[in-house]
Amino acid sequence: APLTVSCGSRGLQQVPRVTTAFPGEGVSGPGAEVRLFLPHNRISELDAGSVPTGLTVLWLYSNNLTTVRPGALRGLARLEEVDLGDNPGLSSLSGDTFRGLVRLQSLQLPRCGLWSLPEGLFRGLSSLRYLSLQENRLSELSRGLFDDLSQLRHLFLHGNRIRALAADTFRGLRSLDRLLLHQNLLLKVEPTAFRGLALLDTLFLFENRLRELPGLALQPLASLRFLRLSGNPWACDCRALPLRRWFRTFAGASSALDCSEPPRLRGRDLRLLTPADFQGCQGIGASWRPEPGPGPGRRPGPGRGPRPGPGPGPGPGHVELPANWTKDTGLSKPPSEAQGKGQMGNYWPGDYDYAEGLSSPGLGRCEGRGCWRNAAGEGPGIFPFSVWALALLWDW
Repeated sequence: APLTVSCGSRGLQQVPRVTTAFPGEGVSGPGAEVRLFLPHNRISELDAGSVPTGLTVLWLYSNNLTTVRPGALRGLARLEEVDLGDNPGLSSLSGDTFRGLVRLQSLQLPRCGLWSLPEGLFRGLSSLRYLSLQENRLSELSRGLFDDLSQLRHLFLHGNRIRALAADTFRGLRSLDRLLLHQNLLLKVEPTAFRGLALLDTLFLFENRLRELPGLALQPLASLRFLRLSGNPWACDCRALPLRRWFRTFAGASSALDCSEPPRLRGRDLRLLTPADFQGCQGIGASWRPEPGPGPGRRPGPGRGPRPGPGPGPGPGHVELPANWTKDTGLSKPPSEAQGKGQMGNYWPGDYDYAEGLSSPGLGRCEGRGCWRNAAGEGPGIFPFSVWALALLWDW
């Protein structure tokens, strides 16, 4: 069993020295497996050599961290989880901070005051599955930043200051399932920003500053089921036609898109606009052309279920709504087991913004600068991953 050190809320000002020699307990030597839980202390720096080489879990959230020294995590080939969140003074990281952490699966950096993410910060993290960067001060995402994260499932970037998504911003994230970008300052999304995200299930872009969104940007999202775009100042003029056209093929759940302009359409839902609302726009006839059914030798498009009933598609001027549609969410009830993607019934997920960690109950014993397990050799009753990760692993 790994050595579990739990010294949360002890007023520690530096990482304590960990003794890994427990005769008769199967834990000994400098390379013994160690889990280190030190939340809610006063630790301000993480220096090279300050943690044992056998470390598998490191929790330092809610400390006074301002500096992670170069090499502080070097040689920790067994490390699987790092939580440095809620350290608002940790405003920058060097590009090689996480270099060599080939087993790292969960990296938590929310609310750290980060202004930027240096090139190469996530290089080589081929096992990473969960990355939390929400509520920092990030204003841009450099191209190639996520290139090596082929196993990443959840990427949380909400609550930052990101203004634009450039072409191929998320290149390399071929396993991504959830992407949260709400409550940023987004003004522009390039048509190829989401290219390569064929497995993406959930995309949140609500409460940004988007006036338009290219329909082409959403076309690569073949598995998308949940889309939230509310709280943006949508321009429902000719620029909205490609997005309106895309919604005619989308069978998942989406929030309402309230128009902010032109004045005659203010307050209307962009998804429900008709050809009469786009008079004078080029290509308006093609935008509402009835879509053919599957037919012989033709399959439904990706992420699209079979048509809800027999007969041809809707005629010009008719908007086909999902069953039990509501203005606020579109859909809100869990799908039945018989339903597949694209037939979501009335289901709508939550915001996916759960607390990132559980404080350890303090079962370890701290003496001076050293931390020890309790006399019974029992570790604290915590989960191996943060509680938000467990919540997101639930199969909705």
